[in-house]
Amino acid sequence: MHTKIEKRYQRAKELFEAGKVEQAISILQDIIAQDPGYLPAYYSLGYAYMERGENNRAEPVLLKLAEMRPDWDIVHLQLGKVYENLQQWEKALAYYQTGTRLKPDNPYARMHLGIMYQILNKIAESVYELQQAYQLGLGEFSVVYNLANGWYKLDNITAALNLLDKEIEGAKIEGRDLAKLHNLRGGIYSSQDRPKDAYLDFQKAVEISPDEAEFFIDLGDFYFEQGELERAINSYQQALNTDDPPGRIYKRIGLAQLGLGNWNAAITALEKAKTVGEASFYELGLAYYELYDNEKAIENFALELVQDGPAKAEANYYLGFIYDEIGKHDLSERVFKQFLELAASRSHEAEWRSWIAQVEEKLKDRQS
Repeated sequence: MHTKIEKRYQRAKELFEAGKVEQAISILQDIIAQDPGYLPAYYSLGYAYMERGENNRAEPVLLKLAEMRPDWDIVHLQLGKVYENLQQWEKALAYYQTGTRLKPDNPYARMHLGIMYQILNKIAESVYELQQAYQLGLGEFSVVYNLANGWYKLDNITAALNLLDKEIEGAKIEGRDLAKLHNLRGGIYSSQDRPKDAYLDFQKAVEISPDEAEFFIDLGDFYFEQGELERAINSYQQALNTDDPPGRIYKRIGLAQLGLGNWNAAITALEKAKTVGEASFYELGLAYYELYDNEKAIENFALELVQDGPAKAEANYYLGFIYDEIGKHDLSERVFKQFLELAASRSHEAEWRSWIAQVEEKLKDRQS
């Protein structure tokens, strides 16, 4: 009986490796029905379900196996992956912790545990586990990238850059993964006010992986921060030419066009951002305001208020002046007062003090 089961199990494995997953699953289900104590079938069945993206079906199979063999580290790690796929982070963490405790010298267990800690924003714990994985000889991209990013988040810039320098120069990591390492190093250099070094890495990332929108976006953001708005727009436009450009590019193009005073171009881009759910109502209102289209300006500034956007104070500021200009003085007074309430916490900033003074003068003149 057991020999027959083993032969069928080997047949299921062959079918799985040949890509005939459905047939393999059918055999594995029959094996478990005939011999509930044949443990390898549980693991393989759970794995097969996961390969098809059916994590909810894999879960009870692997839980049953973990109940029967709580000492099998690999089962706990697989359950961790199931819950990670289901975005049940705390459960994933618990199973990764158990799998790592059962076999602490397994670098892959350390890696998965470290990445899960990073997802849960437990950065110090993440760095510790990823360091263990790296020291155990696991130098693959996921370990290097997340470890360097963890060092960066902990403000250990030297450790992050040393690791990235070593792995980039070591040439073991290639293609898109290498581009991501350059991109990360570029971001770190940029945060440390090293724009020349940052530029070289951002540029290298787009050279290595020219079909990746994210790298062009980050290069554009770098140019934007440096005040090179035309170059920023060019990089954002290149991002639009990639296979799957995210909609938020339009907002970035619109903001850069605003900075250049190209109001019509800004409106075109920001209206597109609105259609893909990346609306920037305040900036769109500002562009219409500059073009003296009060109706559209009011509409978008009002949407910023309704959506509880981050620029509510600024929207109230401009709405007050527009309403005053078109003779709606009651509305103007109301939004000016709302502006003063919202702006009070920023009165220490010179620009905001100027805005507050202007509004207070307006209200004072009206009272007199």
